[in-house]
Amino acid sequence: MRPAFGMVVFAILLVFAWVFLPGTQHLARAGTGVVLEWSQRDPRQIVNIILPVWLGVEQVNPGEAAAGFLGRVARADLSDPRRLLVSQMSVSEPRPEPRPKPPVPVLAPPAVEAARELARAAPDKVKVGIYHTHTGETYQLTDGVERFDGRPGAVVEVGRVVKQVLEERYGIGVVHSEKVHDVPYSRSYLESEKTAREMLSTYPDLDLLLDIHRDSLKDRRYAVTEIGGQEVATILLIVGSDARQPFPHWRENYRLARAVAAKAQELYPGLCVGVRVKEGRYNQFLHPGALLIEVGGVANHTAEALRSAELLADVLAALLADELNE
Repeated sequence: MRPAFGMVVFAILLVFAWVFLPGTQHLARAGTGVVLEWSQRDPRQIVNIILPVWLGVEQVNPGEAAAGFLGRVARADLSDPRRLLVSQMSVSEPRPEPRPKPPVPVLAPPAVEAARELARAAPDKVKVGIYHTHTGETYQLTDGVERFDGRPGAVVEVGRVVKQVLEERYGIGVVHSEKVHDVPYSRSYLESEKTAREMLSTYPDLDLLLDIHRDSLKDRRYAVTEIGGQEVATILLIVGSDARQPFPHWRENYRLARAVAAKAQELYPGLCVGVRVKEGRYNQFLHPGALLIEVGGVANHTAEALRSAELLADVLAALLADELNE
């Protein structure tokens, strides 16, 4: 009688557990033979299955738990191969490029014609030289790093656009060097001086010798402006002085920089944020038309800098046209 009563009680408890305890339902999903194998194999297995559900927490996958722990230690997402690769390359994940907007307006026809008149006056002469002392500089929001080691960064693309616009839109001859000068970084200006001297020797009629960089410190609030309905990178002009080494004609370079800034303000207000005089010479002692131009900063997208490069070419062409007419 007692065994039969015990079986009835056991059956009632089993039904009660099945209906009211979610852990047993989870146990059933683990396999129909788990209950029968409990006493024969590993009693801890059934406890590991049921207990987390009774406590109201999710069951933990040991592999996922290990990956999560290691990921927190390494500060990397081990479940996402792409993010893991980016973390191992020591670069931040690039942000998406801003959506394209309508084209930026170019110079008015009279200014365009004046610049073309300059080209017609000296059709075979190269008037502008472009190089990059810090060739590896690039734009972090696009490339994920501030500069590349041993290969050109996006500042070289900026130089290409300036060259293309001056040649194709205005017919002004341009020579552009993409030679890497910043390996090692400490010798950048010593190496770029060789390129600048070679340009001046090969093209003695150069009016402008431009060393194009991007700013290393500028906050994005000061690195972008809107012109013609588009976001473009701002431009800063750097002029060296004789504070450390002889540079007797640095004020000529300074006057040129101010003329570029004034022309930029006339054509595209807000594009140029000014002229800054520093203590170094920056190869500008080689030529009174030598300037260092910072197009944007690390907090820009490459597309913003390339739009600025087009506007910068317009400004330079208009400036050269003004000098022709004087």
